[in-house]
Order: sequence, then structure tokens, then C-alpha cells
Amino acid sequence: MNKSDGQILILHRQYRVRGGEDTFLDEILVPTLKKMNVSFNLLRLPPLFSGENPIEDFFETLFMFLGLEQLRPSYRYVNNYVSKGHYKIVLFNNFVPTISLALPEHFRKQKIKTMMWLHNARISCANGLLFNGKTDCHRCLTKGSRWVFLQKCLPTNLQSFLYGVIYKNKRVTRHLLRGIEKYICNSEFTANILKTSAQNIGLEDLCFEIIRMPPTATTFNILNSSKIDIAKPFYLFMGRVSYEKGADIFVEMARHYPKLNFVLSGEGPLLEGLRKIASPNLVFTGRVDFERAWLYKNAEALIIPSRVKETSSLVIAESQPFGTPVVWPAGGGAEETVKWLNRSGCAIENFVGQSFEKTDLPNSIALNSDFESKMSSLLEG
Repeated sequence: MNKSDGQILILHRQYRVRGGEDTFLDEILVPTLKKMNVSFNLLRLPPLFSGENPIEDFFETLFMFLGLEQLRPSYRYVNNYVSKGHYKIVLFNNFVPTISLALPEHFRKQKIKTMMWLHNARISCANGLLFNGKTDCHRCLTKGSRWVFLQKCLPTNLQSFLYGVIYKNKRVTRHLLRGIEKYICNSEFTANILKTSAQNIGLEDLCFEIIRMPPTATTFNILNSSKIDIAKPFYLFMGRVSYEKGADIFVEMARHYPKLNFVLSGEGPLLEGLRKIASPNLVFTGRVDFERAWLYKNAEALIIPSRVKETSSLVIAESQPFGTPVVWPAGGGAEETVKWLNRSGCAIENFVGQSFEKTDLPNSIALNSDFESKMSSLLEG
């Protein structure tokens, strides 16, 4: 698709703490569309309660809570923005439920194609993780959204209560399934979440496509990467330092294998607490940028100790050009992605501090081209 074919609008609500959808947008989707010479605009809304517009944030939350989707400031703002352009496609990347859920239905009535990149389970699960803080959980799908509050699935009681009401009677699911014409899923696991959500409101005829994440570490210039002073070999955690991502499990693994070296890279709510209890064989790097390439290239294995069944895994895609072995959580999109890419490694329950043969350097150019080809077909179809 070239510039004469019309405009695409990507609609994205940023997280207050940078998340996977933000990274996907900035490091995969936007660079790919630019490389393909696709004409698009990106409408990036600031995080709710970022302090930029507290009055607007208040009414956004109030009308979201009351179910008055067309009164939400985001509905008026986005609709006004779209009305000034000539868009053929609106691609929703991260908007559930913090941007008006009435927008997809409204755009469909205007004959604008609506697509949504489905990164998680938020179409039917308030925290998007299918995780209640302790174990896997599908209660909101089968027993109602009151479990969001009863299990305190969000960081505060107030958030859990608000989202419990917002998801009541499968409101979010119904809005999305009525308004989104095509879903883009990053794994079969993600697609199955979508199918289950649809079946629970009596909808069988869904339109979706699986487009797996391409290698993204090719955007790093490894020759200019800063070398980190870390003893090798080492095992690597890369990601959000949080409970659901299993950062504490990684710290315990380091304690369990005192003769091995471990590196924890990333930021998150558990970081400072884990620093205090970490064993001497564990190094914390904080957030890393160009150093990621050096870490992936030199790691004995990338360990993903997540407590949730990942829908995919951005770090697996990032590390693909270096053939880094992966220790993955059983089930879910991470295991699916590792096996699809034929990466070496093992399930985390089988990890005993062993070494792995690195996968031969994969043809990342071919994988990126495959991603571009599927995106081109999607946007032209």
C-alpha cells in the first residue's frame, strides 16, 4: 500500500509505566510501516491521570464507569480528529478500556475499517493477564466480573471495583466484538482467548489473523552497544520487575545456584525490594537500551519465569537475531513462540542450571519480510 491508497490511523493510549504495547508500537509497528512506505498517522493519547488534564481524566473515568461511552472526552476528541482526515482504516493498538469503547462501532457505521491488535486478554479480563494474583483465572469469563473486586485483581480496591463495574455483563466484550472487524493476534494462544470471549456471548463468526512478532533486536546497532562489566556466562531476565513477571522467582533462582551468574535487567515495582535480598551472584542493571543487544548475545539463556501465560513475548522476538536459548514458562504464547522459532532451551520446571547450545543465527531478514508481507496483505485486503 502506498500513499495514494489513503490514510491509516493508529490509535494508542500510552501506559503510565512503559509497557509492551508501547514498545511494540515504537520498535516494531511504526518502523515497519515506514519501511513499507505506508501512509499513516499515529494518534497517541497520554496516560490517564498523568497530570496533563485532571478534569478530562475525571470525566473520562466517570463516564467509563457509568457506561456512557459516547460522552467520554476520548470519544469526542478522537471522533473530531478522524472527521478531519480521510481514513480508510483505524487500527486500535492499546485502548481497552481507557479510550471510548463506542468508537469502533461508530467508525464501522462510517464505512471505516476497524482493526485491533490483540496483545493480551483485556477483551474479557480486567487486568488482561487471566491471573488473579496467585493462579491462572478465567472467572470473569464464566462467573461474572464481580471477581475482579473479590479477588482484587488490580493494584487497588478502587481500581478493582471500577473495573468490575466496567466489565459487568460483559460490556467490554460486547462493545469490541460489535465494533472490531478484524483482530490481529500474535499467537494461537491469543486467538483462543478471543474465541473463548466470543463464545461466551454467543458469537462464533470471528474475523482474525495471526501475525507473529518479527525479530526486533535488528533495530539495535550491536557494534555500538555498550559492553557491561558482567562475569560470563550468565543467565538473563529482561522485562518488567513485577510479581506477575516472576522477577522474585528469578532472584530465588540466583540464590539457589550460587556458583552461577545472573543478570536482572528492567524496572518495576519490585526492583528496590529485590535489590535488598539478592544474593551476590545477581547483578541488577536497571533499564537498558543499546546494552540489550550485548546482553542477548552473551547470555547463557534468557529466563522467562512469568507467573502468567504470556500471549507472546517481546523479549523472545528481540533476542531472536542472537539465537539466545530460552527458559520458558510452560503453556501459553511464550512456549508457542519458542517452538515456532525452533529456539533451544527448556521449560522452566526443567531448568537445573544447565548450559544450552545456541540456536544457529536465524534468518531475521526473512522473518521481518514475512511480517511486512502479512501487514501489507492485511492493510490492502
